[in-house]
Amino acid sequence: MNTLNEFDLLIYNTAVEAAMKAGELIKTQYHEFIAVETEFAHDLKLDIDRKAEKAIIDIIESHYSDHSIITEEDGIKVKSGEYCWIIDPLDGSVNYYYGLPYFCTCIACYKISPASVSRLAEGKKMGNPGEPVAGVVFSPVSSELYTAFKGKGAFRNGVRLSADTKRKLSEVIVIMSTGSTPDIINKSLCIANKFALCARKVRMFGATGLDIVNVASGTAGVFIQKGTNLWDFAASRVILEEAGGEIKYIETDAGKWDVVASNPAISGEVDEILKSCGFYED
Repeated sequence: MNTLNEFDLLIYNTAVEAAMKAGELIKTQYHEFIAVETEFAHDLKLDIDRKAEKAIIDIIESHYSDHSIITEEDGIKVKSGEYCWIIDPLDGSVNYYYGLPYFCTCIACYKISPASVSRLAEGKKMGNPGEPVAGVVFSPVSSELYTAFKGKGAFRNGVRLSADTKRKLSEVIVIMSTGSTPDIINKSLCIANKFALCARKVRMFGATGLDIVNVASGTAGVFIQKGTNLWDFAASRVILEEAGGEIKYIETDAGKWDVVASNPAISGEVDEILKSCGFYED
């Protein structure tokens, strides 16, 4: 990574430290007894989510007292500073619970006005999600650390990433998530049907952070999800963009976003298919 100034380096190092701390904590309970806090029809909230999130927040707040924080478990803390941390302590909780080794910790730092964070805290659309600064995605099972800082490139365990810009849609894997509500599940399955007929394969793995960094690394060509949360894609967005990939994010409701990530070579073709499915009409 190119040289960062002292303040930027502290942000970057804080994100990496917090992600690895949470990831190692999560890994210690993997395949052990897992306490479920809340059970939904198509999702789970685990006790380890909250423990990992607290570990992350403690590290961030030890360095920055005036930075806002948006988290999956603890909610939103609005502070006076222009920086905001966006945290998903355990992305892929259902996979984790059932023993599937596809989950991660996602931490991002953005420049976001306190007014925008306040709107989200009040249950309103926030509008522009801000300017990305740093993003970290850590997969504790594989020990893969994905990192990016705005303008400095994206890396996996220190090796620079580059999104695939050569393949056609017919040659790539499309990753999707079906979401957790009946309406989004039904819409997503219709979209999956379209792409299954024109892509190499459609896959559904269940952890948005890892899904998007797979596009950043060139492993996959496309990722699509309806009704996701800011903390699900904020960190991997930075990594994808720094790797030369493209991402579209449309706020459909307060705190809910439709996301499309792709390599630039096929983004136009992807958009045409999504338009034919009514993806952008919600």
